[in-house]
Amino acid sequence: MTPSPADTAPKGAVRIALIGLSESDAAFLTDCFRQFKLQTVVLAEDPTLQMRNEKFAGCVVPLEKGAEAILKTARASPSNRHIMIYGVASDPNLAMKYSDYGINVMFKLPLERSGALKVVRATYLLALHEYRRYVRVPVATEVLVEAEGEEITVLSEEISNGGMSLCSNNLLPGKSKLRVSFSLPDKGKISIMATICWRREAEGSFGVQFYVADPNRHLVREWIDGFLELV
Repeated sequence: MTPSPADTAPKGAVRIALIGLSESDAAFLTDCFRQFKLQTVVLAEDPTLQMRNEKFAGCVVPLEKGAEAILKTARASPSNRHIMIYGVASDPNLAMKYSDYGINVMFKLPLERSGALKVVRATYLLALHEYRRYVRVPVATEVLVEAEGEEITVLSEEISNGGMSLCSNNLLPGKSKLRVSFSLPDKGKISIMATICWRREAEGSFGVQFYVADPNRHLVREWIDGFLELV
């Protein structure tokens, strides 16, 4: 019997599942992950079954038809509910549609080497469980920002106990105080008062710092601790 790709992975390897990718894209990402000591496994037959029965450090999923079933299975699996989820799409904002499943980071199509390596570099410590060296968790979720009478919807990049970074072409010039509302898996809708602490016009991003006194900060801390399996 010919062994499956999962069977041929080195024992003890930290594995990233590749699901629904073209052969060329799978080979491309395999090379990117390999540079950070991460083994890739192509799930071809029944990815939802394999996600239920095998443990992975992360999975790469194109955000297209069938993606929701895979994401739901991953987050419901006792072995994989805290894995890194890499979405793949031509428009990174498509991750907003899947906010309930906590997509961590996006690969943008067509895949480009420097961009893909930047994504892996930003997340490989989490996949390797080097939590002590990681203070921020990548998460691509829809965020409603209410700033002094103005509302915009943006995509998050990272979240920490103290704040989050957001992607937007509207950097809310002249605004400082705001409220951010977003969903995290198992926590539902969270709304927190915050202030803008930095803007990067060239990158189309800005950062917010949560109010220390806001009682909902503990929900973010609980989610991060749970994601990192610290509780």
